[in-house]
Amino acid sequence: MYYILLAVVSIAICYKFGDWKNWKKYYPTILFLILSNVVCIFLTYNHTLWS
Repeated sequence: MYYILLAVVSIAICYKFGDWKNWKKYYPTILFLILSNVVCIFLTYNHTLWS
């Protein structure tokens, strides 16, 4: 329940205070972060930290 509340509050804050007029300027950075996260997950899939 805590994570759902945290996600809803985060989305609301981003919606209210986000810079939505200049989203095209930040689009390459967003894509880079998504791609780097996917690569990190792919590379460390079989190497869990807590095992």
